[in-house]
Amino acid sequence: MRCRSMRLTKTAKYIKISPVKVIGMIVLLSKLRGLFETNNIFRSVFANRDDMTAVTDSDIKALQGVLIGIMEDIDAVCRKNEITYFLAGGSALGAVRESGFIPWDDDMDIIVPRKDYLRFLECIATEFPDRYTVQCVSFGMGYDMHSAKIRKKGTVYTELFESEKGKTGVFIDVYPLEDTYDSSFRRKLHGYKVEALMLICSCIKMKKNSKLILPYLTEKEHIKAVKRKVRLGKLLSVLPLEKWLKITEKSLSKVKNPESEFVTVPSGVGHYFKETYRRDDFFPAKDISFEGRHFSIMNNPSAYLIGRYGEDYMTPPDEKNRYEHHAVMEFKL
Repeated sequence: MRCRSMRLTKTAKYIKISPVKVIGMIVLLSKLRGLFETNNIFRSVFANRDDMTAVTDSDIKALQGVLIGIMEDIDAVCRKNEITYFLAGGSALGAVRESGFIPWDDDMDIIVPRKDYLRFLECIATEFPDRYTVQCVSFGMGYDMHSAKIRKKGTVYTELFESEKGKTGVFIDVYPLEDTYDSSFRRKLHGYKVEALMLICSCIKMKKNSKLILPYLTEKEHIKAVKRKVRLGKLLSVLPLEKWLKITEKSLSKVKNPESEFVTVPSGVGHYFKETYRRDDFFPAKDISFEGRHFSIMNNPSAYLIGRYGEDYMTPPDEKNRYEHHAVMEFKL
């Protein structure tokens, strides 16, 4: 109890309020995260707009070919260095439902256990220095996501607001899989803290990028949502974004228990609480067919896919609900 109090006091020191108020703010911010969620705005408003770069069906097929090439290199590195990875998101769904890409999907996602996460990224950077750029918060300033990106050099895939100018090639997203507490109380407390810190980072990033986003918005509710997030970002900018990112990364990776009953992907689309799974649903990893290759997926992909997409994940959505395309400003393979 004394150690926990000391940690809270240390956290409170950054923003000069009492540890008790820190706990209250953590819970409040985590509860408010849904109110400040803007991912759906980006997916629905920015997908396939006339003033964005048009990515045609033939572009998608060519893009998927590049992604497969990146994925083959990732798979080779992981097998060589005994690193576990799992296809994730739409890539996992595509593997199970289509034995390959979802036809309209324009990216690939993988999950790597935190214990191997940085080693994996370093292996990619070391083995393919002329082929890929690796972006990660721990690899230097300028990148502000809690997942990593492996980008193919010589390609251009620039989204609406890219944090590292000039590093915008076709990419595969890499999400760290975190250990978490077996105790439901401690797991919930950890989740609240992580959700609150990630909301802080998101709001400060929105403050930074709002001038790029607002000109594209026409509906009042979308404009209000972004401005609401900007206001909170200004309020929370008592520390620079780089400092908040480091604090958040430390919190994300805090639990180091390779035998924990539960694992979580807090940097994923569903965040901490909607992306908490039983460890035995992930481990051991197994191979699955994907576009004629064999890549790695979690032990029980059904449990993961139900958590991400619902019980009817095997049923493709209507065309109007296919929000897989990104907001692409410039595209060149």
